[in-house]
Amino acid sequence: MKITLLLCLFCLCCSCVLFGPQRQIKIPPPPSYTNLEELPQIYELKYIHQGTLIEHWTISADQSVELWIPKEGLSAFIFTPRGYPPPFQPYAQGLIIDPMEKLPDYRDYPSAVTAQLMLLLHNSPEAESFNYLRFLYELRERLGIHSWNIDLTEVVQRINNGSFNARYIKSQENLQWQVIFPPGLWICEDPGVEPFELLESQSVDISLPIGAGLRYLDLKSNLIREFFCDPSGRLLWVDRHP
Repeated sequence: MKITLLLCLFCLCCSCVLFGPQRQIKIPPPPSYTNLEELPQIYELKYIHQGTLIEHWTISADQSVELWIPKEGLSAFIFTPRGYPPPFQPYAQGLIIDPMEKLPDYRDYPSAVTAQLMLLLHNSPEAESFNYLRFLYELRERLGIHSWNIDLTEVVQRINNGSFNARYIKSQENLQWQVIFPPGLWICEDPGVEPFELLESQSVDISLPIGAGLRYLDLKSNLIREFFCDPSGRLLWVDRHP
């Protein structure tokens, strides 16, 4: 089923006054989180322009969105999968639109991280002058699908104090462990971790930077295993039963 969302004439007139000339675009349906049929197919879609949240929708995996956006400045769209038992939450994917180019045919994690950076900087004097496109290209080249491993807090601090450069576009240093998982069909919030099915208890590699957390979900039982790496480098975890 294809559903098109249109902004009303009043909003369009107001947006023309606020943002100037507009162009109409069509945002394609979001990408699948994984190829597993068992997963929910509901997404929250956020529309951000130059660091300001303009609109958000709840859509299904077969929906597209048609709307008008300003011809000036960067527009960003973040797809966040919904419908999973909390607190499990897969990482968002995104789309950055350069007004001088055609609508790009990608919806990826570097774009979502860049859009998130736009939100974090929206009250900063650097929000409009920062080169988001350069950041996006460097992020895609250096981290790719692992872009959420970047320390955005440090990036924002360095942008604001003028010390940011491309060498800070890097993954946080990870520690490694092996943990016994019970049988189940497991998925991870991190898209870089492939889903895996265990027919019996088995050791699984876990990788996390200090101070970070990560969750796994068993699609068969809805058991959530939540990991956290404490400041001393110890791996802690808790099992959350449905």
